Amino acid sequence: MVLDINWINLWKKEVFNKIQVKSEGVFFLGEIVDRAKYSGYKIIEIPSLYLPRKSGQAKGGKLSSIFKAVVEMIRYFFVRKF
Repeated sequence: MVLDINWINLWKKEVFNKIQVKSEGVFFLGEIVDRAKYSGYKIIEIPSLYLPRKSGQAKGGKLSSIFKAVVEMIRYFFVRKF
């Protein structure tokens, strides 16, 4: 199980040769993880140190961003083809 997909990601080039990512928004990384996992690739998460930001604001917490992510997730899971 991957706990945080919106962090640093490393992928083999062959993953993108095998899967086709259709999401264009905030669910993009979630789709990559899902398609790679169900295409037989091993997904691992390596713990890393997280330091909270000292200035500025995160954009992912906006209601519009959350709504867009939910819509993309629903669309993906209804039309997902492997």
